[in-house]
Amino acid sequence: MNLKRNERALRVIRMLRGREQRQHKKIDILCRDIVGAHGEFIQKIAMLSFVLRFQESLLGISDLTSILDSAAGFIRENLNAAGVAIFLVEPKGFDIHFSNSTSEFAVEKGHFETWFSSQVVQEISRSSRICTLEQMLQMGLQANPAMLKHITAAAVPLGKMGKGIGFILLYRQAEKPFTAEEFGNISAAAPGLRIAMQKHHAVIENSIQS
Repeated sequence: MNLKRNERALRVIRMLRGREQRQHKKIDILCRDIVGAHGEFIQKIAMLSFVLRFQESLLGISDLTSILDSAAGFIRENLNAAGVAIFLVEPKGFDIHFSNSTSEFAVEKGHFETWFSSQVVQEISRSSRICTLEQMLQMGLQANPAMLKHITAAAVPLGKMGKGIGFILLYRQAEKPFTAEEFGNISAAAPGLRIAMQKHHAVIENSIQS
C-alpha cells in the first residue's frame, strides 16, 4: 500500500516538474521575444530620428547644389569616416556631386569619372536595392584593383525601382565596413533627398513656363 502511494507521489512530482520545466521554457522564449522586440523598436526609433534630422537639414534650401551639399554633409557627419558622392543621371550621361571625406582616406572625383560609365550609373540608379562594391564590379565598374583593396563602398539608389535618377555612393577604408544599421538609415533617408530634388525641378519648370 505504501509502495503504491509512493509511486503515485513520484508520478505527481514528475508531472509537476515537467510542467514547471515547460513553463520555464515558455517564460524564457517570451523574455527573449520581448528583448528582441525592444531592440528592434530602439533601432526603428533611431532610424526615424536619423531620417527626421536628415530632412530637417534640407528644409528651406532652394537650389540643387545646396541641397546636394547639405545632404552629403549630413551623411558624412553621421557615418563615421565615410566619403560621399552623389551621382545624378543626366540626359547625356551623368554628373557627380563630390563631398570630401573627413577621414584619412579619400577618393578624388576624377577616379569616379573614369570608374563609372553612363551604363553602369543607369543600372545602379534603376536598382531596387543597395549595390555592394562587388555587385557594381559585376555591372561593369572599371576601378583600379590596387585601390579597391583599400576601400569598401556601396551605392544607395535615389529613385524608385526602374526609375533611375541617381544614387548615393558611400565609401571608406576597407577595415571599416558599413553596418546594416548604416545602410538602413541611408536607405530610409534617400527618398527625402529625391523629393527635395523633385521639388527643385518643379520650381524650375514652373518658373520657365511662367
